[in-house]
Formats: sequence, structure tokens, C-alpha cells
Amino acid sequence: MLKMGKYDSIPEAEAIIYYILSLWRRGLLVVIKVYGSPGSGKSYACRRIMEKLSMKIYGKDVSGMHCVVDSLLGILDFIKQKNPLRFLTIEEVANIFPSRRAMSTENVIGSKIFDTLRKKGIIVLLNYPINKSVDGHIEALCNLSIETLALNKKEEVCICKPMRLQVNYSSGKVYHHRLKDDKGHVVDRCIFRLPKAEDNAEYEKYKDSFLDELYKREGLKVKKKIEKEDKQLGISPKPVRALTERELQVYDLKYRKGYKNQDIALELGVVASRITKILQNIKKKEVNTPIIE
Repeated sequence: MLKMGKYDSIPEAEAIIYYILSLWRRGLLVVIKVYGSPGSGKSYACRRIMEKLSMKIYGKDVSGMHCVVDSLLGILDFIKQKNPLRFLTIEEVANIFPSRRAMSTENVIGSKIFDTLRKKGIIVLLNYPINKSVDGHIEALCNLSIETLALNKKEEVCICKPMRLQVNYSSGKVYHHRLKDDKGHVVDRCIFRLPKAEDNAEYEKYKDSFLDELYKREGLKVKKKIEKEDKQLGISPKPVRALTERELQVYDLKYRKGYKNQDIALELGVVASRITKILQNIKKKEVNTPIIE
């Protein structure tokens, strides 16, 4: 006899899907913010919501990492598609439209982007860790809030707290209301089951490729900084051999973040003597180590 989990008999967030589709079918802009601590299941919840929306809208699951973006360019590329899917997750949206830079170029054009998303009938999920860290204009567009409370990998569920949002467009104040299902019952907590396994594997590859690209960008920043300092000091540029990806990782941790050799070894999963050897190779390539800020 199969052992039943304690969440097996609980319906899966039907009230959330019902509410999202009720807004979408009326032609309204649907923006859902999903926030919570690191590791609490934000990305899982977003991808599971897209899976369920896909089944309701298309009758089959057409979701995947092709409808997940993490940059302004990614959003624009998605919008420009001939027939974009009816849902989109924007990962780490606070890095694209941050609250601390209200008049940045990205935030200024943000309202135009979201209006285009509305016209195209695209349901938007915003994924970020800290509530209120996104530009206020975009926060005001949200009509549903989902706080991820815990990720139970043993039971394969993400536990969430949903709230219906209402904005007073005169005062700008946002009111939070408890969400109700189609029978009028209040929903204090809900669960999402984990998305399909192949999507989880693809998501891990996505994160790895993001880190690889980040290391390349940071390495380029370091190189430009050195060139600028040398020019200010009147030092003739020396031919610098390109650092390998691993050397860029060590360089960043050692000279920009101030890690000790032992800490770098733990971070990268290698022995300390290997870090010492990599630092020697970096010096041989005549890279000037900057002062730690």
C-alpha cells in the first residue's frame, strides 16, 4: 500500500488560478508578484503557475524556460515574438526595475512595457526576494501577491500565502484582501506542487549559464578598471594574457570581495593549494591586483 503524504488530499492553489483567469478573460492587465526568502520556492511556484495556466489556456503544457526572462532585453525579445505565450515570468525583477532608482531609464519605460504586455494579453509573474524592492509604479500594477513561505522538497510542495491587491489610484495606497475561491471560501494558505522534472533540470542549466556570463562581465569590468587606473597613473599598458574562467572566479573572490585563500577553496570546492597555484598564474600574466574597496 502506498504511503500518502500529508498534502496529497489538499487541492493545488485552484483559487489563485481561478482569480488570475477571471481577470485575464476580462482583458485586464494581470501582474502577480511572487516574493519570499531565498530557497522558499519562488521560481518553483512561478513555473508551476505557468504550467497550470498553460493547461487552462492551451489545453496542454507549452510552458518552459523559454517564457522566463531576467533582463530588460529579454522582456523586449519576448514581446517582439510573433505569437508570444500568454504568460511570462520575470526573474529578479528588482534588478531590472529597482525602487531605489525611480527615474532610471528602465523604470521610465517600464510602464510602456507593461501596457504592451496588457494589450498582448500576457499574464506577468514578477519574482524577487524582498517585498517593496521594485519600482513603485510597477508595484501598483500588481493585483495579486504570493508570498512563498517554505519549500518542502520531501513532500514536493511549496507553501504560499496569497493576497488579493487593490490600489487606490488617487492616493497610491495598496490594500491587501484575503483571497477567496469560486465558492466564497477564504484562502489563507495554499500549496503548489513542484514543476515537471525536465524544467527543473533546465532551470539549473539556466542558472549555471547566468553565472558563467556574470563572471565574463565582471572580468571585463576588472580589466577596464585596471586600464583606467594605469592611464591615470601614467603607466604604459602591459600586454595581459586573458584569464581563464577559473582564474576570473578566484580573482573576483580574492581581490574584489576580499576572501582568504581557504575561503575561496571552500567556495569553489577545491583544495587551498590549488588556489595558491591559480593566484601565482594570475601574477605571471601580469594582472595588477587592485586595492580591496
